[in-house]
Amino acid sequence: RRFALLLTLLPCAAPADVLSFAIWPDRNPAHSIACRIELFDGQIIAVEVMGMGMPPRHPLRWHAGVAERAAIRAALGSLLTGDLPSVDRYSFWVPNAPYVTVTWSTILNGAAISGLYVQQDLNLPAVMDRVLTRVIPGSGCDRAVP
Repeated sequence: RRFALLLTLLPCAAPADVLSFAIWPDRNPAHSIACRIELFDGQIIAVEVMGMGMPPRHPLRWHAGVAERAAIRAALGSLLTGDLPSVDRYSFWVPNAPYVTVTWSTILNGAAISGLYVQQDLNLPAVMDRVLTRVIPGSGCDRAVP
């Protein structure tokens, strides 16, 4: 009983803003690159995986700077407003390579919202490219897109 009461008194952690990039430069799964960027409670957690089926590298974690937070929130804002349209994940068809998908999620007015953005080539819109260049510069995801 004391334990249950203690849990209800602890503050809940802030929900995360998440952008997961999957980059397919060609049809070979070994060449694919996946990067997950999570803004959680003032920290960034980033994970990169090179090639399908490969174990992920250890996640990197650091305190988010102003430019990093702004880049993530601007990208999510473009997705939420429809400036970058999401597709229906359940009827989504896989395009021919090269392509990039961005799975995203956030909390808006207390409700969890998520979606899927698809880019038919490797040329990401500037707002998405800024996430890669400001948050994880030099990563496989950053190097894979022009």
